[in-house]
Amino acid sequence: MAAELYDGQYVNLGIGLPTLVPNYVESGVHVVLQSENGILGVGPYPYDDEVDVDLINAGKETVTVLPGASFFDSALSFGMIRGGHIDVAILGAMQVSTSGIWRTGRSPAR
Repeated sequence: MAAELYDGQYVNLGIGLPTLVPNYVESGVHVVLQSENGILGVGPYPYDDEVDVDLINAGKETVTVLPGASFFDSALSFGMIRGGHIDVAILGAMQVSTSGIWRTGRSPAR
């Protein structure tokens, strides 16, 4: 997914594996990262001496913010995604089965 991002995009990172995407963005490509819990301008993970336990992403991981970052509630955050104001939303998979069978034992609706 990171190889498909290009300079200037606004990118939402869901919880789980999507939080690793910034580690693989090509050099010279600058994207603005959004966390679903209401941060636009998420920076890199902090070093141990930079941790602010009140500054977390949607996956409850400590993060940093870049100059110009903004904070808002999660309702506005999801409104930005649904309203098309974020270029890319990278979502984490939840309860995915290798066989494609839902927990109820039925196949997913098509």
